[in-house]
Amino acid sequence: MALFPAEAHGVSGALVYLKEHRPAAAGPLLYLNANPDLNVIFSRIEASGGRIIMPKTPLPNSFGYMALFFDSEGNHMALHSME
Repeated sequence: MALFPAEAHGVSGALVYLKEHRPAAAGPLLYLNANPDLNVIFSRIEASGGRIIMPKTPLPNSFGYMALFFDSEGNHMALHSME
């Protein structure tokens, strides 16, 4: 198990390894906080073995931006940022 640090009252998370787990595109879609600008992380996806599904896309009502990708293990993931 790996725990991510968080500031007081901040959002955090954890990664847990289970040998029964099989990466899939049909699993839950996790949104990762990529503030202030998701392009910083997004620009490293393909170099890290991932694959871009949807580029940085504006959300309606000034809710920021999102992008979708497959990580290097085949899980689909999402990024969100306000810029």
